[in-house]
Amino acid sequence: MCISGYQRQIHALKAKILHIPSRLATATNRIACTFNDKADEEWTFFLKDSNGVIPDETRDIFLDLVAMDAVPANKVTYVFKQIACALGIEIEEDLLRKSVGRIVKEGRNASKLQIIESLKDAKGITLSGDGTTHKNETYESKFATVITPNKKLQFFLGLKMAVNHTSEMQLAGWIETTEDLFHLAYKSGLISEDDARIFWNLVTGFHSDHAADQKKLFELLKKWKTRLEREVQGERV
Repeated sequence: MCISGYQRQIHALKAKILHIPSRLATATNRIACTFNDKADEEWTFFLKDSNGVIPDETRDIFLDLVAMDAVPANKVTYVFKQIACALGIEIEEDLLRKSVGRIVKEGRNASKLQIIESLKDAKGITLSGDGTTHKNETYESKFATVITPNKKLQFFLGLKMAVNHTSEMQLAGWIETTEDLFHLAYKSGLISEDDARIFWNLVTGFHSDHAADQKKLFELLKKWKTRLEREVQGERV
């Protein structure tokens, strides 16, 4: 190659070198813009998506604030925004109290379905409950421990008002609670038949204090369980 050819190559390389700083600056700016856009997105929390639908992550947070931390439904959005503000996160959109109420209702129904789902491989169920009065009103709480091959699952079956605290009324409350659970599961498509006898056939124990009404309730529960077991056995025959 002649000298003129080498000189042309050197000239071309010098031209490329001159453009390198500007190309690096352009690439750096693009990367910075992309990073800043993503950073802005990460520091902004949207309570609703582009279609106006409340995403599951938002539902979970609001459900925990109301159910676990006892935040009133009409204050939960304000509380959430205050927490986000302290963390430097901007909140977009807003939720009505009605929407929060629906989230809580959906969460309550989901927990009921979870109980029915756990019965599919259950080996037994142990029941327990207690009652109290407040301003001459009777309240009763119910719990169930579902025994599976690998673990024991504890469920809160609700706190409800009752006409009185007699053993018969307590039994009626247990029957109503289980029938409501199975009816919801049947309507949701989780189970194929609305039959609460499945629950009672799995009951193997009952925890209570030594009060006379609890001893009587145990006897009533045992008779109810025996009756349902005989019904199921008779239908099979």
